[in-house]
Amino acid sequence: KTTKHQTSGHSSKMAEVNEVNVKKVAIVGGTHGNERNGVYLAKTFLREPETVKRPSFETTVLLANTDAIEKNLRYIDEDLNRCFSHEALATPRETKEYARASEIHKILGPKGGDASSDSFDMVFDMHNTTANTGVVLMMRPTDLFSIRLASYLQQKDDSVRICLWAKNIDPPMLPSVSKHGMTVEVGPVSWGCLDAALFAQTRRLIMHALDFLEQTNTNPQAIVLPKQVVVFGREENVEYVRDVDGELISMIPEELQGADFTKLISEGDTLLVGFEEGAPPCKRYEGKRALYPFFVSEAAYYEKNIAFMLCDRYSVDLVTGEVALCTSEGGSQPE
Repeated sequence: KTTKHQTSGHSSKMAEVNEVNVKKVAIVGGTHGNERNGVYLAKTFLREPETVKRPSFETTVLLANTDAIEKNLRYIDEDLNRCFSHEALATPRETKEYARASEIHKILGPKGGDASSDSFDMVFDMHNTTANTGVVLMMRPTDLFSIRLASYLQQKDDSVRICLWAKNIDPPMLPSVSKHGMTVEVGPVSWGCLDAALFAQTRRLIMHALDFLEQTNTNPQAIVLPKQVVVFGREENVEYVRDVDGELISMIPEELQGADFTKLISEGDTLLVGFEEGAPPCKRYEGKRALYPFFVSEAAYYEKNIAFMLCDRYSVDLVTGEVALCTSEGGSQPE
């Protein structure tokens, strides 16, 4: 439930935020076992539980894919972070990840629970990516409470980006089992490696997030947010070009490498090039609407045949939840 009220200016006190009563919060690492920043940050919190405790709610720290963590692999049998749609949870199969997803769902869920259910109120799922995303917070487009929290974290760290999961789907990601939740994605970090700066940045953001949740319970009138926040919204995937035998015959061009969320791709722009020197583009962008790339050349997505994803910018009203497409040039004003 969200109480709508009239506001003016560029910021408003979030009096209605006290309608979310936070009782249970989870911090998760190792959903992908080779994403070591999240793994070791979760292990640090397990060793230092006082750092994540807050008086008004219970905090649980969880290592997700324990088998994959032990072997320093993304997963054993299937991607755990694709096991939490209603369909995936309801389809028994003989995989390590299905078994673990069922256990996690019993701990954090049930998925789709209302305000009175035993589902966790908030889940932070810590990941790292090989792509040059920086810190990006990802959540359901309908999860206004998480978007508000992400906006608060932007105030604490203006390098943070917010990106909404795809529209009109049942998200299969781990944070979707709770009432509210987000993926905390940081990059670039190589598989199996740690990045000290991103590790420290993620830790600070988790601390700020816990403080926000504490204020939500105890002093919501003190929370001041902008009336609107600009977010990215996932639109579509760009797939690699392969030959008739399934062999990869394309790669991402130099100008798009590392350009996550920053380079606007317009109609006719090169998306993929071949391996031969001087070869013409093997895929161009055909859309009429200019979009931004992200998860560019993410190593884990080669097996999914995804070269990168495309997104657009939206303005979200943090009081009403209304969403408007931003202008391509200015980016911060709704059309």
